[in-house]
Amino acid sequence: DQAVIAIENARLFEEVKIRNVELTESLDAKTATSAILRVIATSPNDIQPVLDAVVESAARLCNAYDAIVFLHEGDSLVLKAHHGPIPVSPIEGRRSISREWVSGRVFLDGQLHHVEDLQESKEFPRGRDMARRNGYRTVLSVPLLRERKALGAISLRRLETNPFSPEQIELLTTFADQAVIAI
Repeated sequence: DQAVIAIENARLFEEVKIRNVELTESLDAKTATSAILRVIATSPNDIQPVLDAVVESAARLCNAYDAIVFLHEGDSLVLKAHHGPIPVSPIEGRRSISREWVSGRVFLDGQLHHVEDLQESKEFPRGRDMARRNGYRTVLSVPLLRERKALGAISLRRLETNPFSPEQIELLTTFADQAVIAI
């Protein structure tokens, strides 16, 4: 009887621990969303502080190694905000729009792409080359959409092959919406 009670207590303890983690993550996401909305309110004529807050929050809360925002300019997507240690060279900071790299395709298609291992991808040859050169593997990219028209993209990168969870995908989509509000 005592063994059964001990097993049940251990199971209940694990359930409570998991629920606490979920609640903490939810609170962190709501706090970050609120902070970004405050930045939007205090910087109505300057999108840079908002984009900086978005990439910092997205990288931290989605457990990504880094985050990037690209905005559309002419026939290119131009780096406007970056948070994290993966380097972005000047050449990579202004990229011609094409389906050969993840954010380019996201911009053109107006829908998110989640690539578990970009270094092994045949679908994104330019993206694969950049991933191999800079050492990242998993990429999640979401379009910045206003009235179904893409303004740019926000991307998260991880060094290891580690897919993003549905909750992290939803959170990045929320951050993308906030970036569009600022733009």
